[in-house]
Amino acid sequence: MAADPRGDPLLEVEMRRRLYATVRQYPGIHVREAARQIGTSLALVEYHLALLRDHGLVTVEKDDRYARLYPKESGAPDKKDRAAVAVLRERLPLQVTLHLLDGGATKHKDLADALGMGKSKLSFHLRKLEAAGVVAKDAEGRFAIVEPTRVQRLLAAYPPTKDLREEFADVWLGLYGDR
Repeated sequence: MAADPRGDPLLEVEMRRRLYATVRQYPGIHVREAARQIGTSLALVEYHLALLRDHGLVTVEKDDRYARLYPKESGAPDKKDRAAVAVLRERLPLQVTLHLLDGGATKHKDLADALGMGKSKLSFHLRKLEAAGVVAKDAEGRFAIVEPTRVQRLLAAYPPTKDLREEFADVWLGLYGDR
């Protein structure tokens, strides 16, 4: 068993060390996605997560749909950015956000067509993005990123999981290079 570089004996167990590393790499990741990233069961993640939480290494915050994980140490988004980071951890809201960052303000119908997404599904994800302060609808009915520089900063500081970056590689590389 390899010792934890932080010297915490709790992290001498490989599964806990991997879970903790995943939370540090992807603050705001939800529990089920953490299990998928690690390649293990949800039950095993929840068991080790309880130990990490009780030991003060991670916090768990519940939103409408998910239990989101954050490291207690520095490196986690601050409270005002957590809603934005959390929604940007999801595939479809991320897809909408990257499209708007790349192409600018767009009407609902044009956005749905460009993304190949049903209008009601798009509306659902736009509402989540609006609630998180990522997008807003202007007077002409176009959706745009509220603060593009802030959103780009958040995506650069808290990038999505590698599989999502690969899925949106062309747009991601256009915006951020080979990160």
